[in-house]
Amino acid sequence: MKSRIIFSSIILAASVLLPLASQAVPLNSGSKDFRVAQEEPQSGGFQGRKKGNRGRNKAQWLKQQLNLTPAQEETIQGIIEASKQEMLPLMQQMRALKQELRQLKANNASEAEIQAKLEEIKPLRSQFKQQRQAMMAKIRAELTPEQQQKLDELKQQRQQRRDNRSKRFNRQAS
Repeated sequence: MKSRIIFSSIILAASVLLPLASQAVPLNSGSKDFRVAQEEPQSGGFQGRKKGNRGRNKAQWLKQQLNLTPAQEETIQGIIEASKQEMLPLMQQMRALKQELRQLKANNASEAEIQAKLEEIKPLRSQFKQQRQAMMAKIRAELTPEQQQKLDELKQQRQQRRDNRSKRFNRQAS
């Protein structure tokens, strides 16, 4: 009886682990370290996104949510890619300044130094926001009135989720 339980446990473990082992891929070429390949999520959201793929994911998300035609999808993908190239230097600058800010905080810098770094970041954030709004205006121009209305609804839903998260966070902090 005891050997039957052990055998059943081994079979169960093998049935769980063998499919995972077939998905194992090397971490880098020539490496003996392996990890399990993860599938990309089917729906929108940020889980599992790769930084280099964000524009493609946004276009896919818009296609699904707004029922874009192939021509719209291609045009919008081009708008996103062009905007990403325009925003790249700005994003790199902001990333460097944020890293400097983290270093200041880690080194217990004075409040004045931290505020000065935040003031350096502020105009870059404003520029980034303007460029993002310009991109969205170009995308919006490619949509039908019905698709524009659906996009407005999706934006409103996203804002409500952000507001709810903010309220939960503020309640937990108090």
